[in-house]
Amino acid sequence: MYTDTLNPEFAINYWLFGGYGVIALLLSTLLTRTLFTNGSIFLKEVFGSDSELSKSVNHLLAVGFFMFHLGWALMYMNPVGTESPGEAFGLVVKRLALLLIMSGILHGANMVVLFSIRRRGLRTQSAPRSGSYFEQPNVEYSPLLPPPIA
Repeated sequence: MYTDTLNPEFAINYWLFGGYGVIALLLSTLLTRTLFTNGSIFLKEVFGSDSELSKSVNHLLAVGFFMFHLGWALMYMNPVGTESPGEAFGLVVKRLALLLIMSGILHGANMVVLFSIRRRGLRTQSAPRSGSYFEQPNVEYSPLLPPPIA
């Protein structure tokens, strides 16, 4: 039988998950802006003199992070499986915690990749440019032997 009244506990669940949506949107926006602002300095160092590339990569990382973060939050925004407001609140807190943990893991993976790119760039910058093994006149190149230590 259909009634026009809504169970108060059911309405509280919807208010809690509406609050979850607002908090998730605010967290997504805040974290994306923070990473975009602070990441630009790091990416300028990673990509060296190519400032256009660092700006582009920073923007793409920010958009990707925002899409992942907000998509993950929206995927879990349903009050199914809760019978009381206390259970609904606990579920909201667990889902926000999972959202932050997954975002942290994604950010950590991005940092590992960017640090390896930076390390590779620093290694090529510190390699000797002139007088290297290949430019020495009386040395034959052998792929089986390491270059001599000068």
